[in-house]
Amino acid sequence: MVNLGRPRVVNLDRRSLVSLNRREVVNFIGVCTSAGITAGIDMSLALIDEIRGEKYTKAAMLDLEYDPQPPVKGGSDKNTDAAIVDVMRSMYDEGMEKVLHPEIAFRNLKFDNTKDLYCGMPLTAGVGDTANYKGKLYGFCSKECKEEFEKNPAAYLAKQ
Repeated sequence: MVNLGRPRVVNLDRRSLVSLNRREVVNFIGVCTSAGITAGIDMSLALIDEIRGEKYTKAAMLDLEYDPQPPVKGGSDKNTDAAIVDVMRSMYDEGMEKVLHPEIAFRNLKFDNTKDLYCGMPLTAGVGDTANYKGKLYGFCSKECKEEFEKNPAAYLAKQ
């Protein structure tokens, strides 16, 4: 993260709304928040500064050897090449699709069952988990159904 100097503490009351940059620490009715690793360190240092003063804060920073100076410019979409930002967004979007829609991860697999062996739901409705048993791949609508199957696979396969 680019060193933008000491973070400022923004005190808000219930009626205040302000636009904050990523290096600011928000103190809302006695609750401080921050996002990110260095923002968390910045929040802690801002609180130390507010409670103990600048000299104590500088001593804490020295003790932590906290002097963020990255070797290259980057760390946000505003100071990173647009092509790199696009590649990263594409990568995360693709990964999130599988998290939001787990059936996507399983759509190219060939299952040895057409219905969930525990609850009987058709796999065409969606596969949430899989299990391998005696060299075969079985699909399940959920992790819970798979776990029930795994307690006694032979019994569920006999019902099929």
